Amino acid sequence: MYIKTKEQLQTFANDIKNTRYLAVDTEFLSNTAYYSKLCLLQLATEDICAIVDPIAIGDIRALAPIFADKSILKIFHSGNQDCSILYHALGVVPAPIFDTQVAGLVLGYATPVSLATIVEDYCGVILGKTETCSHWDRRPLTKSQKEYALDDVRYLISIYKDMSTKLDMLGRASWLAPSFEEMGLEETYTIDPYERWQKVKYLGHLGPRSMAVLREVAAWREIKAQKQNKVRKKIMSDSLLVKISKRAPKNFQELYRIRGIDGVISVQDGQEILDAVAATFAIPEKELPHDVRAENKEKGDSATVELVSALLHERARENQVASMFIATRDDLDALICGRQEDLSLLDGWRREIVGAELLDLLAGKISITIRENKIEVNRAS
Repeated sequence: MYIKTKEQLQTFANDIKNTRYLAVDTEFLSNTAYYSKLCLLQLATEDICAIVDPIAIGDIRALAPIFADKSILKIFHSGNQDCSILYHALGVVPAPIFDTQVAGLVLGYATPVSLATIVEDYCGVILGKTETCSHWDRRPLTKSQKEYALDDVRYLISIYKDMSTKLDMLGRASWLAPSFEEMGLEETYTIDPYERWQKVKYLGHLGPRSMAVLREVAAWREIKAQKQNKVRKKIMSDSLLVKISKRAPKNFQELYRIRGIDGVISVQDGQEILDAVAATFAIPEKELPHDVRAENKEKGDSATVELVSALLHERARENQVASMFIATRDDLDALICGRQEDLSLLDGWRREIVGAELLDLLAGKISITIRENKIEVNRAS
């Protein structure tokens, strides 16, 4: 089914409003604007597979009640970006959610968990790769493009049911609940312009006062990029943001002395930047921002990291869980350096599998040795 009019979309929405499951995927263009361009929306119930054409239809918010309906489980594969795009297209975040890629991480799959691998394992079908690099914004679509797009959703409900059964048998469904809940939260896909400065490159050598300037000017750039739907670098580069932050210009003369600024901003932009900079001069010293990344960049000794990583990977292998779903390198650095508050590695099932054991290893209560290419854990006497 190919849906390309608002009337067809409304009829389809009415037809599926009582479904229990909805498989979802999107095709989109990114890196050309602030918001990714939604080119196709593929949907499947247990009875219907459909392609919705947002380019032809324009407004697809007739689907918003379906995606907001808590009685309908939305099934994705690697759905974070899909959810973000749908949030901006529909005004609602899909929920509740099941993600087959995330589920694969606790069902013995190595990262990255590809849809093709899961479809072949669960359904015995080998997906085609001919349209991987298609221009999804061009019309008309070919029959091959439509079939390729539909393959991304037509097997997901069946896979979900089989995965769900396995997760229940293993007692691991609860392991995934926090990840799926987070995917269904609006705040997961909203950006606070005044937090964006922490993702700017090259800020490592800025002092607190310069960071305050960076926070304000980066927020100005973020808001402008959102309003104009432009990528951030088309408004202003990170390197230029940092130069402005270091100089903290008080007037147009000082602003235009900054190399690279000429030709990049308008007079109105310049005044807005100067206003943003001026707002930082009244901030008390104790309220100036600090680089959270600098606080957390302390890394564990490489030998210690290798040691704890070895035990992590062994326990992950034994339990058929992807090691990165248990702990990242940053998690291990935090553990080794004593930044253990709110560390998920030390909570719940992660603590049971390996977190508590890693604490014992770091405390010298256990040691590990290699015997016949296998890690052995020995309790200290």
